[in-house]
Amino acid sequence: MSLLSDAGRRWSFDPWPRRVLGLLCALIAILTATPLARAQGGFGELPSVSRDNVESYARMLGLREDQQEAVFLLHEGYEQAIARARGEWRDRSNEIVRQFENTDSDHMDPRFMQERVEKMATLGVEYFHRLLDLQEGLFGDMRAMLDEEQAAHWARVERKRRRDLVLEEFMDLSWSQVDLVDSLESIGIEDDGLMEAVTRYEIDADRPLRRIYALILEGIDEMPELMARRDEARIREIQGKASEAMKEMRAINKRHARLIAVLLAPADRARFEAEVRDRAFPMVFGPMMSQPAFEVAFGLDDLTTEQREAIDALRGRYREELARVNAAWAAAIDERDETFDFSTGERRFESPGTPVFEAREARMAVDRDFDGRLRAILTGEQIERLRDRPANPGG
Repeated sequence: MSLLSDAGRRWSFDPWPRRVLGLLCALIAILTATPLARAQGGFGELPSVSRDNVESYARMLGLREDQQEAVFLLHEGYEQAIARARGEWRDRSNEIVRQFENTDSDHMDPRFMQERVEKMATLGVEYFHRLLDLQEGLFGDMRAMLDEEQAAHWARVERKRRRDLVLEEFMDLSWSQVDLVDSLESIGIEDDGLMEAVTRYEIDADRPLRRIYALILEGIDEMPELMARRDEARIREIQGKASEAMKEMRAINKRHARLIAVLLAPADRARFEAEVRDRAFPMVFGPMMSQPAFEVAFGLDDLTTEQREAIDALRGRYREELARVNAAWAAAIDERDETFDFSTGERRFESPGTPVFEAREARMAVDRDFDGRLRAILTGEQIERLRDRPANPGG
């Protein structure tokens, strides 16, 4: 068992939609070839508006305390309605699933299968639009309570809403899922001098986000018919348009990250660039890839002075090697995503010999190498205790 996290065991390929209904995966595989199909593959799941989202919108609008309390009450009602809608959808979809489970797959009539898949698709469309209506109601109620000065900021909220909806759930190329405004806020950079640059970014980013959002609605509404007709040409058309919008978003994020960075003080610039890099390549730099073993090792209470010095020196060399191989891994992903097109029907599983596969293997090799070096410093009993101690995710 490795003391360091193993990139190969954590991610052997890119993570794909989690909400795909397992029993029907094979029947809708053609629809789950892009992140755009998450709502299709998940049968209509629309990302809900979180409390954090609402707090962000309230700050943008400059809501008074009494308005904030009213908005949070509205959001509580929205969440309760979402929970009821989700429960009803789950009950109805489970009934369709049980019809499959109670039928002998070796003697299942293809027409029976097709009918049930189409029923599930139709149910998914209804569910999606119910969630959308609830979301529209929340935003309509929020807008209705604004005064004239606050209402002047509503366009920013709408743009933020599209970023919240589309970026994390429906953008799946490196750089395409980054929100530069959130990146600044997450590291505590608030500077009125950045407002002009931030606004230009929000407006530019909104163009591909609007196209993706329109494609989501088109794909959801057409899903039952696409399944009935097995219209692969139309599916490829939607996927091709989604790919182009993602690539445009990649370019916008790269360009505006540079424009914003030059306006920051050197220390803030370094923090901003690191934050954006982590968001652009979450597989490489995200929390799942953190390496806390050295920090945990320092917590062992029976280390000798020589062991502490050796671990500290090894940690420094490991960080240097990690920076080198991670940069190469990120560069390989970036190069692949520059020309990747979901409409080809290819998933991004990496086979031996491809640059991304080899870069990931190099990262794994570094982990194995330094895992062995750390073990050589510790005693057998210390290694056993190190395995049992909880790792600090921030280490």
